[in-house]
Amino acid sequence: MNQGSSLLVVDPPQTVAPSLFYLMAYTVIALLVYTYAAHQLGMAEEPLQERCNELNREKESLRKQNQELSEMVASLADPAADEYAIITELGRIPKGSFKIVFSPGEKTE
Repeated sequence: MNQGSSLLVVDPPQTVAPSLFYLMAYTVIALLVYTYAAHQLGMAEEPLQERCNELNREKESLRKQNQELSEMVASLADPAADEYAIITELGRIPKGSFKIVFSPGEKTE
């Protein structure tokens, strides 16, 4: 070799191969850890999704019940609704009204 020239010769098999091996090993390990974590996340998500669906159904049921109760409270404030309830539930007729009863076996002319 010449003393005056500064040539640097690197032997690729000795220096590049171990770094490439460690890079590939790190990549494989990272991929395995990521796959395991994704699987665990999927397993944890299923019960939560089922619980969310159950809560949504319960919420809708409560919303309907709330609507029915709101309508009932609104109708209780109405005097006509009170009169209708008395007539239908108790069979009472207000003064000045007539009650007409049809028997199932009678024929009218």
